[in-house]
Amino acid sequence: MFQKLRPLGNHVWVELIEKNERTQGGIFIPDSAKEKTQTATVLAVGPGKLSANSILIPMQVQVGDVVFFGKFSGVPAGDKFMILKEEDILGIVER
Repeated sequence: MFQKLRPLGNHVWVELIEKNERTQGGIFIPDSAKEKTQTATVLAVGPGKLSANSILIPMQVQVGDVVFFGKFSGVPAGDKFMILKEEDILGIVER
């Protein structure tokens, strides 16, 4: 949908990490039976959020982070992309 996107404020543009489409036994899982993925790779971040005193609070996530977010969070931006608020991100997945 987008080639490039520059999020504003405290928004984050992410690419969803798709889960395996087959079970360990080799059974194919149709789209209607798949659970929505809750992990994604950060592609771009906004500058941050303004506090009540008009002080910019910098973002805690950065490009390249793998993040975990709530099941009903964000706005779809194509088949495999989403735009999330930083508050919707529950944590950064460390490897």
